[in-house]
Amino acid sequence: MTTRYPLNFTLPELFRIILIYIALSPSLSAQSLKLWYRQPADALAPDTRPAYEDDPAWLSALPLGNGSLGAMVFGDVNKERIQLNEKTLWSGSHSDNNNPEAVRYIDTIRQLLFEGKYKEATELTNRTQVCKGAGSGHGSGANVPFGCFQTLGDLWIDFGKNSEYANYYRDLNLETALANVRYTQDGVRFTREYFVSAPDNMLVVRLTSSKKGALSFKTTLSRPERFSLRNKDKQLVMSG
Repeated sequence: MTTRYPLNFTLPELFRIILIYIALSPSLSAQSLKLWYRQPADALAPDTRPAYEDDPAWLSALPLGNGSLGAMVFGDVNKERIQLNEKTLWSGSHSDNNNPEAVRYIDTIRQLLFEGKYKEATELTNRTQVCKGAGSGHGSGANVPFGCFQTLGDLWIDFGKNSEYANYYRDLNLETALANVRYTQDGVRFTREYFVSAPDNMLVVRLTSSKKGALSFKTTLSRPERFSLRNKDKQLVMSG
């Protein structure tokens, strides 16, 4: 079974819907659940930080992760963008984030989700499932003592082409957590495969083509602020 979700869901809502479908319909677990698209996400669209949940390009990228390392795969044909996250990348100092009152609302949030009231569930989650204290929503985020979570940055793979392409398809298999991008360009069939390994804690990208020698690209790393980049022992190293 292949399921395509509309883009007007926020990413948290989308994940909640997927979990509900699997919980309510055990037969779905034996079928192929996928997010799939016939066009790339716009890798060059300006980010709407910090409210990525309102960014249509970001929302249509394919999410991968292992609980520690995360990636959003945009699937652009000519210049791939993979946004990277790492859970310890925080700009501030230690803070007591415990909110003992949050557990009281879990059952209500679950019930709203089961009733299909996703907007109400999201609003209640945003009000109750947050840390105590001022938090990162006050001040200018990265530049205040409490700080805020920071994006690790972007991995760019520039294929140096601007020619037309056809037969584009990308998907995320929700059973295997494997993302794929496939397309034809200049008579060559290109395939990209992506996954985040839990035991190895790494993002793996495999690029293949139907014609020998057709793959050629440059790669770099970037982030919005406070970083340097260097080539060390044939490795690209970002510091900040």
